[in-house]
Amino acid sequence: MLVASVCCTMAYAQTISVKDVNVAKGGTGQVEVSIANPTNYTAFQFDLKLPTGVSVKEAKLKGEYGTSRHFLNGKVGDKVRFLSYDDANAKLAEGEKVLLTLEATAEAETAAMTSDGIVIVDPEGTSVGGEETASANINVSEGVKIEVPAGKKLMMVSDKALDFTSLESQGVKAFICTGYEVLPDKNRFWMTRINDVPANTPIMVKADAEGNYTVPEGLSNYCYPKSFLSGDASNTVTIDYSADYKYFGVSKSTGSIGGMSEAKQPTVEAGKAYFQVPATIVSNVASEKQKFTLGAGGRLATVSDYDLDFTEMEATGAKAYTVTGFDTNRKVWMTQVSNVNAGTPFVIRGNANQECEVTSVAGKAAYVNLLDANTGADAVTVSPTIGESTVYVLSLGKGSWGTLAKDWSAPKGKAWMLIPTSFHNSLPTPAATRGGNREITEQVAEVICLEVSGIGDLDDSDVTGISRIAVEDGNDTWYNLSGQRISTPTKKGLYIKNGKKVIVK
Repeated sequence: MLVASVCCTMAYAQTISVKDVNVAKGGTGQVEVSIANPTNYTAFQFDLKLPTGVSVKEAKLKGEYGTSRHFLNGKVGDKVRFLSYDDANAKLAEGEKVLLTLEATAEAETAAMTSDGIVIVDPEGTSVGGEETASANINVSEGVKIEVPAGKKLMMVSDKALDFTSLESQGVKAFICTGYEVLPDKNRFWMTRINDVPANTPIMVKADAEGNYTVPEGLSNYCYPKSFLSGDASNTVTIDYSADYKYFGVSKSTGSIGGMSEAKQPTVEAGKAYFQVPATIVSNVASEKQKFTLGAGGRLATVSDYDLDFTEMEATGAKAYTVTGFDTNRKVWMTQVSNVNAGTPFVIRGNANQECEVTSVAGKAAYVNLLDANTGADAVTVSPTIGESTVYVLSLGKGSWGTLAKDWSAPKGKAWMLIPTSFHNSLPTPAATRGGNREITEQVAEVICLEVSGIGDLDDSDVTGISRIAVEDGNDTWYNLSGQRISTPTKKGLYIKNGKKVIVK
């Protein structure tokens, strides 16, 4: 499979780029077209030449381009022309942005899509573009066929890398389990959505409807921590029912989650996945609030000896995150967490030089993470590489991630990120030294919550409710702790609003 990632560079360093896309033969894929603009402009036009066997079903402008911009497209020979302008000659903001997305179908085995005829206009009406060409591959494969059962959830692991991007329009999403929480009357699983799934990565597929789907093969552009999902793509797994772990599965008929017992499920077939979580989570509470000081970059990678609850801090703009992904576009994927248990490394994102006083409240939650930390009393020496991983650290002054140029003496409470060196070496551009890589950005991941009321042998009657927690900004959706959606709280207590814990007093 041919893979490319190229763009065209024009006068004044404006660039238009088209990302490679993976499509199952006969299926639909989403093509992203981006523009990088260091100087403001008001209009643009370019053509996309479609290869044989590829057609565009729909084109959508993204973000600010989809509001005040006028947008036209039409056939010009074997090309599709895209044009955007503003009647008021308003300037678009600087920076790199996704310009539009195309829903494309492909029948060919491999195909290259190219752009040319590019014209970009500045506020004075001067054309600053040229005729340079950008191209990207549409990688077409037979794909992997999956069958989502009546419960609309499928626990699986494939020996091939998969790309779920194009299945979003069909209501199909993939998740890994990045968090596990023990409540008095139930267990809770926090699931982080991923699109690019490396080979042999256990996942849960959640669909709007049961049925057969074809997932395009992926390119393994992401790395993730080992999650609370287990399974083997090629071999039957004999489960070790030791006292150290608890095991859960998903009902095919209802999608409910229930406990697995050695008597009923001693093995798991090849290609299937299951939950494996720690049986014991230790809690440690401080008598006083814990204090943290963010750097000028409004970030801090740290760890605490105590359980912390960031619910009250959110009003100040400070939020806690674990790091649950890193991709070849040099994006760090962050998953927001409200409760952080003792010894769990995390990142605080807030305002420049912000002073944070965080309440310590008993909690029983465990998270998987790409972060590691110094939890001892004395400073430790952190080398640029540790074992088979490359170390990334967070600069307090710039709030940016970078690699180490030399050994670093990390005091107690400092945290850092570990990326497999083999993956680090595959990045398209070399890493900069500590805190110096401005190309690395942060992206907040989508999270859903699955709750289990009973912990018996896997059986539909053991499970009472599964809730999806809304994570979209501005979507006022409330749930009680039983996972039931409510219009608004009617009494005091702890609730979930837009995927976050909220105390109603």
